[in-house]
Amino acid sequence: TIFADMEALFVQLMADVAEYVPTMLVEEGVNEEHLAVITEIMTNSGYAALDSITVMNVPADENFGYIAGLSGNEGIEICTSVTHMMMTTPYSMVVVTLAEGTDAQTVVEDFKNSIDWGKWVCVNPSAATVATKDNMVLCLIGLDELYFGTASAIESTGWTVAETLTNPNM
Repeated sequence: TIFADMEALFVQLMADVAEYVPTMLVEEGVNEEHLAVITEIMTNSGYAALDSITVMNVPADENFGYIAGLSGNEGIEICTSVTHMMMTTPYSMVVVTLAEGTDAQTVVEDFKNSIDWGKWVCVNPSAATVATKDNMVLCLIGLDELYFGTASAIESTGWTVAETLTNPNM
């Protein structure tokens, strides 16, 4: 029958398709500790849509606040950003190492108060999580399943969730 022929053709075509491998583009010079944290969280997220991400340093320049989601870089020693490559997907994770003497709760509050829920033009993220671990603070912001897959991996990798926020515009 025609359906059996179509099924056989489909099976043959799929056998010739190479296995898909997710891509994590890492900018040269990204902090190794941050990269290890990001890799562990992404690996434990189990969410296949996080297949094309960019991990980059966030320089202390005029774009710092926009990229990092903070009001400024005071008290921040190192900042690394993770962005989903699909530009219509509101997803970002930022990991910062605090300068000596910086209170983590101050940075948690800065993330909480500086989140730009309208940063993405076409879509809005649904939620954000701010977490702490040792001398680091992490902020994750994203939409629905993409967000929840990564958010669930944060606690399982040893982070303490300090704040969970819901987009007030939704």
